[in-house]
Amino acid sequence: MSGTHSNVSSVTFRIYAFGDVATGVESQAPGGGLANFDGNFSLGGFNFTVSGVGSDVIVTGTVVGPPEVSSTVASDISATSATIGGEVLADGGGAVLQRGVVWGTSENPTIESGNVAEIGSGLGEFSGEVSKLPFGTTIHYRTFATNSNGTGYSNNNQFQTSSEISLELTGEPGWRLISVPSDVNLSDFLSPIWTQGAAGSDYEPGPAHIFRWPDVSSIDSESWVAVTDLNQPANAGEGLLIYVFQDDDYEAGGGVFPKSLPLNGTEFAPFANVTTNTNAEGFSLLGNPFGSAISFEELFGDANGINGAVYVWDPNDNSGDGGTGGAASGSWKTFSTGTGVGDLTNGKIAPFQGFFVQNTAGAGGVSSVNFQQSAKSADGTFLGKVNQQHKLRVELKGQEMKDAAWLVFNNEGSTNRSIHDALQLSSMSQNYVTASIQKPDGIFYDIAHLQSLYDEFAIPIHFETSKQGTFTVSFSDLELPDYMPLYFTDTQTGSVVRIEDNSTYEFDLNKTSAHSQSKQAQSNQPQLAMSTSNSDNPRFLITTNPGEYTSIEDQEMPTTLRLYPNYPNPFNPVTQIKYDLPESADVRLEVYNTQGQSVAVLINGTQSAGTHLVQFDASSLSS
Repeated sequence: MSGTHSNVSSVTFRIYAFGDVATGVESQAPGGGLANFDGNFSLGGFNFTVSGVGSDVIVTGTVVGPPEVSSTVASDISATSATIGGEVLADGGGAVLQRGVVWGTSENPTIESGNVAEIGSGLGEFSGEVSKLPFGTTIHYRTFATNSNGTGYSNNNQFQTSSEISLELTGEPGWRLISVPSDVNLSDFLSPIWTQGAAGSDYEPGPAHIFRWPDVSSIDSESWVAVTDLNQPANAGEGLLIYVFQDDDYEAGGGVFPKSLPLNGTEFAPFANVTTNTNAEGFSLLGNPFGSAISFEELFGDANGINGAVYVWDPNDNSGDGGTGGAASGSWKTFSTGTGVGDLTNGKIAPFQGFFVQNTAGAGGVSSVNFQQSAKSADGTFLGKVNQQHKLRVELKGQEMKDAAWLVFNNEGSTNRSIHDALQLSSMSQNYVTASIQKPDGIFYDIAHLQSLYDEFAIPIHFETSKQGTFTVSFSDLELPDYMPLYFTDTQTGSVVRIEDNSTYEFDLNKTSAHSQSKQAQSNQPQLAMSTSNSDNPRFLITTNPGEYTSIEDQEMPTTLRLYPNYPNPFNPVTQIKYDLPESADVRLEVYNTQGQSVAVLINGTQSAGTHLVQFDASSLSS
């Protein structure tokens, strides 16, 4: 056999002598001529097809290997994206299964070492937008194509992303949780707005209004740590609490919203060992260190020691949850991993956003967080791991404010706190409404997971507001089985509403005393606190039975002392106990087992006249 080849995709040989490629044994026809032959074999990086008779056998070889690919110059370059394209010139002897762009901050990135953006398959030209790039950074990129024989790459190319991004502050004066995704001094970053109470601020003697969260376990702590020097950068991955004033200059005044905080710098590179709170049930205030959104599910979805809920304070978003008509109520946006519910859409944490996470109840939590490029989330729907579940969203709206809570039923739920529950945290605004769900453990939740829809139950729903008036509760995002209807009951009026998608109920709500919601940056330190109201007489209930719950605040005061049968009965593990008091009296309400032994004291103290409803949870008692 003879022939030569260079950088070509195919070559043709004429055979003058032919043998068995595998054994080296020559095959000859009678009389010394070559035998007839049709077949295929591989040799020296080629696939060969052989056909013909005698000395006219023709062997055609095709190069076997990765595809051949080229790239074009990047265009439409912004701070976090660029358009990159290329062309698959040859398939390398196999179908091109995958093609696209691989990029990184070092030369010659590969699929294994870099960040991959897939753009179709097959031969020909291709182009697409590559997002989630770090701003102010030199990006090295290569186009690639893959077949069954391997991956081929173009030559290394590079470009520089824009170093300019900005934080837009909309709405009204108030508290914000922020992060700074670059190693720039806080004094420079915050220079467009009024600052005080720290070195490098506009007015150093003034009261502090920028705080760090301390490593403490309690969630009602007032021990926020004031930032005393703005002539330094925020730590990578750190969240800060800042009160944004109306005026940008205290003497000249004239500040208006929206306010823009431009940043010119280089994005933090992916890094590890961001220190976190290690106390059991301790909170950590973190911050998005990137110029692109990150996915909480990707960041913490499988982290040991961290509860599967994220908390973001939203002072004024476009939906009105943060206050409309100047109300500026603000609300906590939460998201639960695994179940994928919550009002923090898809669990995405925006650039410049600070956020809270909480350790589990075990002995300590994680000691550091590793923010990686893979946690970045481009625009679009993030699909998390969703277990089979039933759910509904309860929204309270009125006086130009609104808030919502979520109720979820799945196998991971519990009458006590589960790893995916999100607590109800106190508002950081003077004007507020809160909607929360009280589980049998007595704690108020923004997202509450219960185990089953099969047992009868009555779940207290609590609404609180700083402004009295008419409010509307509505239900949405329903995924409930037809065989298990739920009902919303107003025990004060006796009204019962079947819970269906977009069903509503209107009622009057009195102003509730602020449980540390009122904040004045000039005088008080802010605090993060869970709602600790402990209502033995919940006005609103979500129940499985519409007929057993009537008004607990009758039009007329009870005239006799009466203890009603508990409902449901039998129960597992929660039941409600109702009783009438014709006048104020000392009450001791005690539960006994069938052997006459006291197992729980529910009430022991003075109670006002009226009808009372108490919840009893027997989950901690032995059967």
